[in-house]
Parts: sequence; C-alpha cells; structure tokens
Amino acid sequence: MITQALKTLLPLASGSKDEMKLFVDTGQAKWLHILVKRHQDELYKFLSHQISCELAADVTQKTWLKVIENKHKYQSQGEFRAWLYQIARNLMIDELRKNKADNTNELSELVSDKLVPSTDELAHQQQIRDFRQAFNQLPIEQREAISLQFEGFSLSEIAQITQYPIETVKTRIRYAKQKLQGLLAEKNDE
Repeated sequence: MITQALKTLLPLASGSKDEMKLFVDTGQAKWLHILVKRHQDELYKFLSHQISCELAADVTQKTWLKVIENKHKYQSQGEFRAWLYQIARNLMIDELRKNKADNTNELSELVSDKLVPSTDELAHQQQIRDFRQAFNQLPIEQREAISLQFEGFSLSEIAQITQYPIETVKTRIRYAKQKLQGLLAEKNDE
C-alpha cells in the first residue's frame, strides 16, 4: 500500500508531467481530466481542418473514449500528444470510410462575424477566406500533414502520427506549401 503510494508520488516529485502514465498507473480520473483540458480544443481544431465540424466533434469524443479503452497500450517513452493524434487520425479515417464521405470535397465551416467589420477587417477576413478556400483544395494527405505542422508537431512526430516515412511527410508539406502559394497568387491576380 505504501509502496504504491510512493510510486504514484515519485513521478510528481521528479518533475514528470506524464499525466497519461499517472492515469494508467493509478486509474484516477483527475489525470485524464487534465489531459482532456489540455488537448481537447487543439485536437478538435486539427480535426475540423480535415472534416466537417460536426464529424470533428464526434471523432474528438470517440478519441477520448479510445484513449480510455486503450490506456494499457500507452508507451510513456513517446509523447502523449502524438499518440492522441494518431488515435484521432485513425478514427477520422474510419469515420470517413464508414460514412463513405468524399473526403476530398469535405469543407470546414467558416466562422461568421456578428459585428460590422471595418475596411481593414474586411480585407483581413477576405485573406482568411482565400486561405481557407485554397487550403480546402489541397489533397487530404497534404492538408493533414501541413495541419499537423501548424499544430507544432515535428516531422518525426507527424511521421509517427500518420504512419508514413519522414520523407513522405516532408514531400507532402512541401507540395502543400507550393500549391497554397500558387493558389493564393492566382487569387491575388484576380
């Protein structure tokens, strides 16, 4: 009993912040709540860049259920965030297959503003719309890779999440950036 309590406290005393490992070891929901609070919004944002907001919300919830179901598979040597996104990505692919969605044409919802914007704000909003439109024209593999990079993942983490070699990830990001630049340049020429 005392040994188990010490094992629970040791990671905290050593400065470890692996809440997932603590959740796995102790089964205490407070560690899971910390993880959800820390990662929920950015996970949803990542998914909503790939699929509709409604489906992204579903996949986000299913991801957390899968984390709980598969907590015994968590390897604390890796980064929890990469493991979480890998689960979310796999669930997203499963949902797209199950729904037979045309994932190349699936668009994210645009945020609507309630206030009357100034001329500068209108120009900025138009740039955002142009970027989103160009972004949504990218193939899903390129959108996924560049979205993960926007979320701050390293190339090796993106490779781990997508289960593709680093060179493939680099190529997808490079092509995505090139295509975005080309599409945005075309839009500016109009």
